Amino acid sequence: MSDHQATQFSFEFQAPIALGGVLDFWSAAPPMAEAVSFEAGSAVEDTPVWRVDLPADLEAASAALATGESQVEAAQRALDAAVERLQTFVSAQAAAPSFDPSSPAAALGDPEAEALALLNEIQTGTPAVSFGLGEKIVAGLDTVTRQFQEFVDALLRNVGSYAWVETRIEGRLVCRTSIGWSGDAKNLWHGPADAQTLALHQRALSIAIESRNTFVKTFIVSAQSAVKLVTLLSVPGGAVLALPTAWRFISQALAEFNKRKDGAISA
Repeated sequence: MSDHQATQFSFEFQAPIALGGVLDFWSAAPPMAEAVSFEAGSAVEDTPVWRVDLPADLEAASAALATGESQVEAAQRALDAAVERLQTFVSAQAAAPSFDPSSPAAALGDPEAEALALLNEIQTGTPAVSFGLGEKIVAGLDTVTRQFQEFVDALLRNVGSYAWVETRIEGRLVCRTSIGWSGDAKNLWHGPADAQTLALHQRALSIAIESRNTFVKTFIVSAQSAVKLVTLLSVPGGAVLALPTAWRFISQALAEFNKRKDGAISA
């Protein structure tokens, strides 16, 4: 892919703190000035918008979309792997319970070390040392809870109402789809479009929807994983605090996956 194409079309596995470790295809942005709105007053600042700008060459545009499709698939596989990793952690702790962040389990990686520290804080009410465990930095429960709330807020913005998916070619808007997450959709074509352009937009729309589904799945698996973590706790309110702890573990596992891929997902 050329430098121009890489600039115009890129997918990255974004930072997991605010976005839950999912593909950040979505951003809060108003529609571009030259585009016609679907309805008066619809150009609001917090409208979820997904945009892709493709090269004019059909083969290059198709290859760019194929990259995005493979990245979504890789993100979904990484999420499944993160859930399995958390289950392994829970099983190990159930067999030999210890919430000491300096225990051998911490050597498994940052997600395990941070989970141990957070579980210890939930169980004892005493925050773990923020800077320790060698070079690792362990976030406290207050910080993780705030980050989890940011993730939930972003999730609600993306699924709570309609959103727009836009396809551009060399900067020129060709189509915008107004989509509600109940399944209703409406296309607005900016000028005539041939079958090839239609197919490109349909693929872009599919990628956007799948990225949104991965976003939602991150919350679902975090909630399911929290139920497993609760079995390790014996204090009132543990179930509530286990949810941001589980989300943090999943996010950290995804961040490690991202790091191994040098900041981007590949199949």
